[in-house]
Amino acid sequence: PPVGGDGNVIREYWAGIGGTAVSALTSNANYPNNPTSTMLLNQFQTPTNVADNYGQRVRGYVTAPSTGAYKFWIAADDDAELWLSTDGSPSNKVRIAFVNGWTSPAEWGKYPSQASSNINLVAGTQYYIEALMKEAAGGDNLAVGWQTPGSSSTIIIPGSVLSTTFNGPVPAPGAFTPTAPASGATGVSVTPTFSWAASSGAASYALVVSTNSSFTNPVINQTGLTGTSFTAGSALSN
Repeated sequence: PPVGGDGNVIREYWAGIGGTAVSALTSNANYPNNPTSTMLLNQFQTPTNVADNYGQRVRGYVTAPSTGAYKFWIAADDDAELWLSTDGSPSNKVRIAFVNGWTSPAEWGKYPSQASSNINLVAGTQYYIEALMKEAAGGDNLAVGWQTPGSSSTIIIPGSVLSTTFNGPVPAPGAFTPTAPASGATGVSVTPTFSWAASSGAASYALVVSTNSSFTNPVINQTGLTGTSFTAGSALSN
């Protein structure tokens, strides 16, 4: 079975966008939420010579099969960018290679900018990866390759290490900070509203209020709260 998951990456396609610059795609009103079409790819290469005046994004997760230094390449016609995250979070992605111009399919050596620096990856770990490409007219192609530790050849990243979903550990949420009632406050309503600052990475919150510090006698025990406040439905005991 694939070491990376389901063996695919997602290709999203936006039609009717002129120009060769990637920024023409990313500034379009339909990007990123309304692609013209979406398909799955079983390796990191898109169909060749399919249309003019379009943009595309290919994204997913790549699993390192071994620990060590990897090098990535991107080939495209026309302009393209390759982004890789330091982990499974798209918010941590950084641009590691790009094409300003055009290359033939899987032509890795036309521009120095096509190649990343050496990037250390950990075996079995998933990393978010994304390629953006913009086509104006004429030929069009997009492929992403890599060189794995101990290898001297560049190959298109195969489906065996790719996935459309992240299967790694979920990062711990950020710090939890209560905002009201203030610690040590007096004169608080017997039906108080408890509020707190949003915690990054939290899907929901649990609020437990007790008459003792061991929380053995909770007067409020609410879980699955998706907002950042909760108002007691009945008067609390003194």
